[in-house]
Amino acid sequence: MRNGKLIITALVLCMMVLGLIILESFEIRPGGSGSEVLREAVSGTGADGTLQEGASGSDGSIDSSVGDEDADGIGKDANEAHIPVFEFDLKYTKYLVEAPYEYEANGETRRFKFEEMVRAIEPAREAFESGMVAYVDNYKNRNGNAPYRNGKSTDDFGGTRSASAPGYFNSDGSGDFRYIADGTLVIVENENEKFSEVKIVGETDGSSYFVPQHYVSTDDPLTALEKIIVVDRAEQNIAAFEKVPELVIEPVSSADILGIYKASTETVDSLGNEDDDVDNKDEAAEAEIADMVNVDVMECAADGLTEGAMPVAFPGGRAEWKIVSYSLATTGKSGKYHQPTPLGYYYAVEKKPKFYYLKDGTNDIEGYAPYAIRFTAGAYVHGVATAYKYTADGVRVDPGIHEFSKSIGTVPLSHKCVRNYTSHAKFLYDWYEHGKTIVIVIE
Repeated sequence: MRNGKLIITALVLCMMVLGLIILESFEIRPGGSGSEVLREAVSGTGADGTLQEGASGSDGSIDSSVGDEDADGIGKDANEAHIPVFEFDLKYTKYLVEAPYEYEANGETRRFKFEEMVRAIEPAREAFESGMVAYVDNYKNRNGNAPYRNGKSTDDFGGTRSASAPGYFNSDGSGDFRYIADGTLVIVENENEKFSEVKIVGETDGSSYFVPQHYVSTDDPLTALEKIIVVDRAEQNIAAFEKVPELVIEPVSSADILGIYKASTETVDSLGNEDDDVDNKDEAAEAEIADMVNVDVMECAADGLTEGAMPVAFPGGRAEWKIVSYSLATTGKSGKYHQPTPLGYYYAVEKKPKFYYLKDGTNDIEGYAPYAIRFTAGAYVHGVATAYKYTADGVRVDPGIHEFSKSIGTVPLSHKCVRNYTSHAKFLYDWYEHGKTIVIVIE
């Protein structure tokens, strides 16, 4: 009977711990609209609502496919893979597309692929946890023009010479190389007097490249991975993710457990034989309680409970990322003066209240785009562009910023940038933190 009471007590304690964790994990937070904010585990994956992680190809593209699934809907490697979960905590609430997050554009059904967006974060998280993450720095070729490759300004990976750095295949900088674009996130593995050995974030083939040190921003690395802007150029939309603060679980000593056990003796006795004598001070009983609490709930060290693995019954854990905004967007197209917005992982290098752009084929400033965040070469996340007007006598007039463009969310139209409603661009501009923000472009 004594063992039965101990088991019941341990189960009670387990349920108390689980209850506290789950309450914390599913906390409802107020959104920008004042209404309750939906917390949503990733849909369309496992039966438990968890998400399988994806991978990126060697060309910088992001593979959003989900791996093989078992009967329970969870990938076969789910016990080994990191499974990210997201929630909504909207801080920007204009132009919202309601669940199921689909909309019509040019006769096509588009959607916000939040599950693929949060999956795309995983390579960046893994990179940041593996070592120093810096970026290639050669905006406007300010650190020197990269050499021509076999007399050409392109490589076999689709990279171009302008605003790029050479990534040599050989450690001494001899022989062939590829172009690595300005702003590209790289893991710095080693350095010598001349070269930084790097891997490109998001590429899964494990290739290392040797880049002349003056092209690598080791003096301005990623200091934290807390804010991520994900652009989907296939669906023509964008979302901003912010890291959820880690749940801190206060350690619970075995003495505390025994105290809870003593307090619950009366409850336990009411379920069994009140004449059964239980010595609450027995050290063996204390050890037995600790062992039972440890089962599938939390790690239990000799000095008490410490922060440990989440229970198997709660496989997705609590949300790691919250969506603070999402909106339609317009990315770059191909053309004589246009370029597609490049796929990949980029450092959010800087922000500018106004990004000035030139009239096609000239060096004349035609206008500006407000609230701009630069992430690679001349590519920015920004608001609706404003073209200057001129009076009859040639005086330039600024007509002011514009909020809306009917082309946003339709088809690629920009020169290379990611065009947003101006209010959303301003939100991102104010929300941005240098050294903690990155941009991911998926398709």
